[in-house]
Amino acid sequence: MKDYIKRNYNLSVSESKEFEDYSFFEWNKKIYYFFKTTRSQKEIEEILSLTEESIAKGIAVMKPIRNIYNSYITKIDKNDYILLEAEKTNTEYSIIDIIKRQSNQVITRDYNMLDRSNWYDLWSKKMDYLEYQVHELGKKYPVILSSFNYFDALAENAISYVREAQKYKTPIKKVLSHKRIVYPNLNVNYDNPLSFVIDIEVRDISEFIKHMALENIDYALIDLKSYIEIVKPDIYSLSMLYARLLYPSYYFDAQEKIINENSDEKQIIKIIDQINSYEVFLKKAWELIRSYVPIEEIEWVLKL
Repeated sequence: MKDYIKRNYNLSVSESKEFEDYSFFEWNKKIYYFFKTTRSQKEIEEILSLTEESIAKGIAVMKPIRNIYNSYITKIDKNDYILLEAEKTNTEYSIIDIIKRQSNQVITRDYNMLDRSNWYDLWSKKMDYLEYQVHELGKKYPVILSSFNYFDALAENAISYVREAQKYKTPIKKVLSHKRIVYPNLNVNYDNPLSFVIDIEVRDISEFIKHMALENIDYALIDLKSYIEIVKPDIYSLSMLYARLLYPSYYFDAQEKIINENSDEKQIIKIIDQINSYEVFLKKAWELIRSYVPIEEIEWVLKL
């Protein structure tokens, strides 16, 4: 990528580190990430506006850099790339960091292209697509074919839980959120504006706790308790949080990478091996939340 950086940004880079979706390099004592992106032009326009708003608030998000053609988007082999300047690298963000940042990133204007707050419709459409994908292509992927029904049922539980949660719905603020939060939560994703979406507060919290639970259930429960004690969310927020814990985004992300990008099915096998431990987490998480607010019961979870 060094030649492309030189040609499009006039930066002479001596060394860069190449990763699946981005390159990393330092130049003139500054840190840069060169990301491939599939975000649409309209999404990028809103991302740029949202990034300016965040920087004005003093939030340390990565800054998009224009190329020599005065464009933020650089075309390479029919793919779109954006250069981002960062203040730091390898920084890990905790649950407390997420809570603090969200308190300063309440969204007060419309970002329609980035809004992901209608979980019921989004998840329902997603499942229709994934079911079609497995039906059409599943025979080529025996591990997916044999495991999909379990995670499909888990997703349907999550969708039903979102529907039931609407009886508790109260006016709720939307905040700058992320397409996905994983654990550990590093700045390469968390500070990256290309991962930005707009959603309700519990999106990032629940994704962080969900992915932590796949690594360590005890730590995830500690962070869940910390979030509840600090923020004191109402029954609607905690119901939506639990719905997102139910929704197996980690499995569907892996499924799409395998089918669309020819990734190894081994990552699905690892997820399958964690089914029992994650079910234990779901029960303990429900019991913890229920000790604060009377969220809805799920019969099969209580029988675990």
